[in-house]
Amino acid sequence: MTTKISSSDFVRYVLIAVAVIAAAALLWKVVDVALVAFGGIVFAAVFRAIGSLLVKFLRVPEKLSVILAIVLLLLLFAGLAWLFGDQLAQQFDQLQVQLPKAIDAIKGRLVNLGGGKFLDDLIDQSSKASPSLGNIAKIAGLTVGFLGHAVVMVFVGIYLALDPTLYLRTVVRLFPPSRRQTVRRALSASGDALRKWLIGQLAAMATIAVLTSVGLGFVGVPLALALGVLAGLLDFVPVVGPVIAAIPGVILAAAADPRKAIYALIVYIAVQQLENHVVVPLTQRWSVSLPPAFAVLSIVTLGLLFGLLGVIFAMPLTVVSMILIRELYLPAIEQKKD
Repeated sequence: MTTKISSSDFVRYVLIAVAVIAAAALLWKVVDVALVAFGGIVFAAVFRAIGSLLVKFLRVPEKLSVILAIVLLLLLFAGLAWLFGDQLAQQFDQLQVQLPKAIDAIKGRLVNLGGGKFLDDLIDQSSKASPSLGNIAKIAGLTVGFLGHAVVMVFVGIYLALDPTLYLRTVVRLFPPSRRQTVRRALSASGDALRKWLIGQLAAMATIAVLTSVGLGFVGVPLALALGVLAGLLDFVPVVGPVIAAIPGVILAAAADPRKAIYALIVYIAVQQLENHVVVPLTQRWSVSLPPAFAVLSIVTLGLLFGLLGVIFAMPLTVVSMILIRELYLPAIEQKKD
């Protein structure tokens, strides 16, 4: 039995389809804005996480705790800049200069070992195909455009952290009354999961930066402080980030002494093993754990779709998405089965 569709219904369906397509196209056009807004949510989660500790131990009001958290972070970064800023800036400058020279030195040694023109061409192609080799130090400083985005994210994060209830209530009101309580619960759960994941990730990044700097300095690798900070920053991108971070350290060590390259590689592997078997298990006791396959797929997919911002926010977006699916989608599926 066929169902006839009236002309008015047909027009309505067409208009709905056009509206959906237009909304998707508009979202694609403003995806950078959406990612910047999500970056603001990430910063807000950091401010709220530190603020919650201040509320717990100092018994201060929530808004005051957020303000104190921001001030403490500013003082922390100012103190680190005062202690290590000049040295770190000089080492990153040297890293940009020395890394290409180190690549050329290693290439010359390998060619002299008998690789001939084939090996020379292979290394040239690898260097061109891997911009991380020549520009790895620039990743730590990101780009001018991203720094501008970061400033916007910080201010958005401050406003969100000072009054999250206002924005949560606004988003919830976009949904039908029957779904508002469920949406509110899902958003609160995703915010809590994001906050816990960020605390664990920041702890891991700080651990990686310190241990890598100390380890590379101990085995005599040049520019150990810059390489350690770079390793800590890139650890925000799991699986892929640590591999990229190890490349410049091993290259600089190999250019100085081939034996140091082995020592540097041992340091990177040892630090990662320590993170995987000590730091991560400790943080995942109360944080969100993500399967490595999910991490790789989310990084690759969002990186291809949205570029650098997609890579940076792949993991927090995945954390939020998993919680929203658990709170909104899976219960609906279970209800349909019942």
